[in-house]
Amino acid sequence: MKSLLIALTLSASALCLADIAAPPSADEDLPGTLTAAGRISLYRIYFEAGKAVLKKESDPLLERIRDLLAKQPDLRLRIEGHTEARGSSEWNLKLSQARADAVKAWLVAHAIDGGRLEAVGFGETKPIADNRTNEGRARNRRVDLVRLGPGARRGGNGATLSGTVRFSGTALPPIAVKYDAQHCGGPERADSRILIGERNGLADAVVLLVGVPATTSMPPIIEVAHSKCDYQPRMQLVHPDALARISNLDQTLHNTHAYLESETIFNYAQPPGAKPFDKKLDREGVVTLRCDVHPWESGAVVVTRWRGTITDGNGRFEFHDVPAGTWQLKVWHGRMKAEEKPLIIGRDAPATVDFDLKQ
Repeated sequence: MKSLLIALTLSASALCLADIAAPPSADEDLPGTLTAAGRISLYRIYFEAGKAVLKKESDPLLERIRDLLAKQPDLRLRIEGHTEARGSSEWNLKLSQARADAVKAWLVAHAIDGGRLEAVGFGETKPIADNRTNEGRARNRRVDLVRLGPGARRGGNGATLSGTVRFSGTALPPIAVKYDAQHCGGPERADSRILIGERNGLADAVVLLVGVPATTSMPPIIEVAHSKCDYQPRMQLVHPDALARISNLDQTLHNTHAYLESETIFNYAQPPGAKPFDKKLDREGVVTLRCDVHPWESGAVVVTRWRGTITDGNGRFEFHDVPAGTWQLKVWHGRMKAEEKPLIIGRDAPATVDFDLKQ
């Protein structure tokens, strides 16, 4: 049986989900929906308010996930935490990581090998709905199971490659918000253009396996939102010809100005309540996103035909089923000089590569 790597995206809000009616969930046929659609949104994992303590009401769904793992011994899961946008981004990131860790711990305590599980928190950086409404916030506090494709296993079709990208420097100083403070996080806010986690791990760095073609796991449509005067998510990977759907979730004017190198490829004003607009990204390269109204806003979409991933909040990355051969591993971050390292991958032999980036 081919092993599967699934991202398990976990509800991680400061509120208990039981306090708000959860959105409808298609979890009646967990494996069937996952196979047919490639992803599934779940809203029945509950935590104590503001904590990473699982409530007893979560057991039925957790038991079904455990049973799925038990029936498919080659299955691997990554547990990802996601929150709504209330509270500070730093707190939401820490809470989502702690809650992802709690779900992993529950599964390990119920006879699932911890080596088949990963736990990563993303905080508020990947909203799927409007954080200004109760309904939207409830959708953003979620559990997603995402089928990413074949995963690594002993004797499988390739090797596992992992590592950490670290930042040799210090975080950027806070930003003084001179206008729109009520929408942009107050008179002073953290500069999200460089996010540093544990042991100087660098979040939102792009890692590319140059020479290894991308799999079908990259989505044909991506969502980018202005949220609290930041681009969310800040970094994404897509195939050439993917569609970017860009929206404004804030009650203030934004201007989405996109560059491919120094060339403007689109430039749209988005007042509050404006409909999202779609743009096709048909050329390879780094599409840099700016806002001409709020100059600290910064995001990027990397359009590539190569396999890639984005580091988590602590700078970690991992690839599975990397074919044997000699490749180039490239790391890019918008505020730092890109680095490349040659990489020799043996048959089924795990490899580790770390990077230290400087401004």
